[in-house]
This record gives sequence, C-alpha cells and structure tokens, in this order.
Amino acid sequence: MNHYTLDDFGGTMNMVSDTLDDAIAGRPASFSWRAMLNGRPSTTSERRRFIEIRPVLDFTALMPGKAATDAIRSAASDLATQYGARVRLTGPVAIADEEYATLQEGAFVNTTLTIVVVLTILWLALRSFGIILAVFISLLVGLSITAAIGLALVGALNLISVAFAVLFIGLGVDFGIQFSVRYRAERHEVDDLHQALIRTARYAGAPLTLAAAATAAGFLSFLPTDYKGLSELGLLAGLGMIIAFITSITVIPALLMLLRPPGEPEGMGFTFLAPLDRAMERHRIPIIVCTGLVVAAGLPLLYWLQFDFNPLNLRSPKVESVATFLELRSDPAIGASSIYVLVPNEEAVKAAAEKLSKLPEVSSVKTVESFIPDDQQPKLAAIRQLATVLEPALRPDPNKKPPTDADNVAALKAAVANLKQAAGTQTGRGGTAAQPARRRPRETCGRR
Repeated sequence: MNHYTLDDFGGTMNMVSDTLDDAIAGRPASFSWRAMLNGRPSTTSERRRFIEIRPVLDFTALMPGKAATDAIRSAASDLATQYGARVRLTGPVAIADEEYATLQEGAFVNTTLTIVVVLTILWLALRSFGIILAVFISLLVGLSITAAIGLALVGALNLISVAFAVLFIGLGVDFGIQFSVRYRAERHEVDDLHQALIRTARYAGAPLTLAAAATAAGFLSFLPTDYKGLSELGLLAGLGMIIAFITSITVIPALLMLLRPPGEPEGMGFTFLAPLDRAMERHRIPIIVCTGLVVAAGLPLLYWLQFDFNPLNLRSPKVESVATFLELRSDPAIGASSIYVLVPNEEAVKAAAEKLSKLPEVSSVKTVESFIPDDQQPKLAAIRQLATVLEPALRPDPNKKPPTDADNVAALKAAVANLKQAAGTQTGRGGTAAQPARRRPRETCGRR
C-alpha cells in the first residue's frame, strides 16, 4: 500500500480552490481531471477535441458548404463566450469554400483590371475602336467555345484547370493583335479593305499557324502526367490556343468587313527602331545560334528542377481552414499526413513496419500491437482494483435519492473541517493549500 503526505495533495487542493474562487467571483471556471492526474497542465494537443461533420452541400451555390458553416459557427458562438472554447473549421469543404470565397472577394476588381489592361494594350497596338472591338469580340467568342468544349471533355474544372481562362486571355489575344497589326500595315499599303484582308491572310497565316502550333504543343505536353489538375490544364490551354488561332483568322476578318474601320494614313511601327530591326535581320543567324547556346547551357539545370505537386500550397495559408490544417499537420500524433497499409498476416506486418521505419520521411510507424501496453496483466489488475473504489462515485446507485443542496453544503463543510484538522500547524505546501486563510499565489498541480 502506498502512503501519501498532505504535501502530495497540495497541487490538487490548489486546483480545487482556484476553481471555486473563480466560480464564486463570477469568472469562467474550469477543472481538468487530466491535469490533476498528470500533475502538470494539459498541453494544447491534449485539450484539443475533434467533431467530424458531414454537411448537406448546396452545389448550386459558389460555396456549397456555406449554409452548414454558418450554422456551425452560430451554434458554437456561445462556447467562446461561456467556456472560452475556440472553434476552428477545416477539411475539404471548408478549404474549398474559403478558396472560392477568396476568389469571389477579388473577382470584380481583378476582372475589371484585366479588361482595362487588355483594352489598353489593344489601343496601344491598334489605335482603332473598330479593330479593338473586333479583337475583343473574337477573344470572348474563343473563350466561350474553349470553356464549352473543355467542360464537355473534363466534366468539371478544378482549382488548377480553371486557370486556362487566364492563359487564354493573356496568350490568345496575341494572335488577334498580330493579325490586326499586319492588317493595318497592309491597309496602309493598299487602301482597300477586302484586298488588305487577303494580303494579311497571305503573309500572317503561316507565322500565326506556327506560333499557335508551338504554343498548343507546349501546353498539350502536360497531358501524359498523372497529376490530373495539371493534365486538364494542359488540355484546355492547348485546345484554347488552337481555338484562339481559328477565331483570329475567321471571326476578326468577318467583323472587320462588317465594321469597316477607316484606312491607315500613316505607316506602322516606330521609325526610330528601324536600324535595330535591320541589324537583327542582317545578323539573324548569329542571334539564333547564341540563343541556342544559352538554352543548351541551361539544360543541365533541369536536373535540379523540382515540381511541387501538393495543391494545398496553391491556397492561401492565412485563411482559417488552411491555417488550421497546417497546424494540425505539424503534430505527428494527429496523423494528418499519415498513411494506412493493410497486409495479410503478422509476418507481413513486421516486414512492412521495418521497411517503413527506415524511410527518412516517416516519423513513426505503429501497428496493431503498438496499442497493446507492456505488462498488461498487472495493469488490468490495478484498473480493476481502482474501479472498485471509483465506481460508487462515478456510477451511483440509481435507487438512492440524489443529495440535496443541504447535503452538499454539509459535505463541503465536513471536507473543510477534515482538511483543517489534517493540516494542523503544518507549513508545507499541503498545509498552506489546506488553510484558506493562508492562501498562496496561484499554482496548477503544484507547478508555480
């Protein structure tokens, strides 16, 4: 039998006294059985609890889980004020909703700025409202066709493949600009709309075809990867380049015939750059050779090129759902980055555990046997002995009437009297804790 002194219960009595003082003073009061039994304050991971919820999603809304999220936050609002609890949401639904919310917050500003920038570039290059309108309409038509065909092919867009729209606008508008700039140059030479368009098609068709094919091939090279988001982005972007080329050589000429922009009285280009243009034409072979050498010199660096395949890194770490997940992932005990391996027998378990434990990326390996404690029989006997003592208090006889307030007050007074009697004139930690008149600075479980 173990013997304990009054000092051994000093931390427990301090915890009880502090809790009662807070309750009497109207402050939020709490008492941790874990902290009392462990003899130390609970850690953050020990106080954390998980509630797994499967919300009803509304896929007609931009944020399908918003209604469920609002309901959870409303239900949890009282926890923060009454109990000091902190409720944080994470998981696929919360992460996706907050990502789309982030996109929605800046959607109007970003869209407006994009349109302004594109129109500014078009004006600097074309200087004609009719030609700009033709290129802009062609761009919208091509984007709509690409989106329709893309959705038919992939079914639904994800956070990576949706970027095809940005690529289409940024690169697809170049085909329209090149065609229209060539048209302006030809219109200056031949003041006839129909003949200018024919000459433009004759001289710009081959370069635009080569540019569109090269750009589309670059994006379509993403197709073989098993990374679905990148593969679908390559498919949509490559398809978009082909469609942008087709609309540039069909829709723009048709619109120019309808809009009939005025002729071009002045020549195209910047005259002060003409010497540079002629110099590059004369030395085109050395320029191409030097470019090839620079590219070849940089090829060995591809060996150290790394690809980050984790889409979580594309999300903002400042939003609650992502920040919460990153915090949970940093705790190995939670297992946010864990894997599960199913093997047929006990021998295979040991072999798999040994193999995985040798990997530097693996922090720890647990098997079914890891959850069976050592010296189990003595521990089970101790638990049974403790159960006989605690069971009457934890599971009272339902046939007995519950104690009244008077009974509780009498029991508390008796406990105080017993503590005073046990403390006597002792001056140690236990004696100080047992005497309310000689209160000490607050401490938790005997740790100051």
